[in-house]
Amino acid sequence: ERAYEARVGGAESSVLDPLAVQYADYAAWQRRILGTADDPGSVLGRELDFWRGALEGLTEEHGLSLDRPRPAKASHLGGQVDIDLGADVFERVTAFARSEGCTPFMVVHAALVAALTRWG
Repeated sequence: ERAYEARVGGAESSVLDPLAVQYADYAAWQRRILGTADDPGSVLGRELDFWRGALEGLTEEHGLSLDRPRPAKASHLGGQVDIDLGADVFERVTAFARSEGCTPFMVVHAALVAALTRWG
């Protein structure tokens, strides 16, 4: 609140004291806890081994029909499609999300993943 009021009042510098812990401190702590990717005995090494095994053999592309041929090199450009679920579906998704302790986005995302898994 103090920082916001100071900024709104035209202050150029922060009125807050510097933090005792900086991001570099967190990064060093994280490296100590996780270890390195090249150490198979570290937490990070074991996690990477798990996911490499879990994802081994999966195809890079799904089997869904596409709207157009894809180029050999992906541009990674994206877009969005806006849809109206309707108030009744929105309320049901929101209520379900609340009951499961997650967000409506997570519910819709899980539904999309389930559909792609089923028909992909």
